Amino acid sequence: MIKISRLRWMGHVKRMNEYEISKRILEFKVEGKRRVGRPRLRWEDCVTNDIRKLGIKNWWIAAKDRDLWRRILKEAETRPGL
Repeated sequence: MIKISRLRWMGHVKRMNEYEISKRILEFKVEGKRRVGRPRLRWEDCVTNDIRKLGIKNWWIAAKDRDLWRRILKEAETRPGL
C-alpha cells in the first residue's frame, strides 16, 4: 500500500507545473560530495526501485498521462510481491 501511494505521489509531482515547490524540491540537485561509505537511500531511489520491479519503461512519460498512470497503478495493486 505504501509503495502504491509513493508511486501515485510521484505521478502527481511529475504532472505539476515546473514552478511548484514540490516539483522543484524533488528535482533539485545538490552540489558537493557525499560522506564516505554507503550512501543513504533517498525517497527517489525507493520510487525508482518500485518502478523497476513493475517493469515500466519510460515511466516519466506514462506519469504525465493521468489515465494511463492510474491504470498502471491499479494493475500494480493486484500484483503480489511489489
